[in-house]
Amino acid sequence: MKWSEIGREFIKARMTGVSALLVIIMPLAIAGAGGFFLDKWLHTIPLFTILLSLLGLAASVKGALKFKP
Repeated sequence: MKWSEIGREFIKARMTGVSALLVIIMPLAIAGAGGFFLDKWLHTIPLFTILLSLLGLAASVKGALKFKP
């Protein structure tokens, strides 16, 4: 195997890992932050933070189950 092929495979594997991480973390982070700011704006208990975090968790699980490198 040549060095260029090794480098190409390394980059491909690294991008697959980054993609998987984004599919899992981003829905949870965006939904949780959205709920937090919605609670601050409406001056409510952390109701929206909890609800939107649970929806983000469900979206993360769904994305992780559908993820194919």
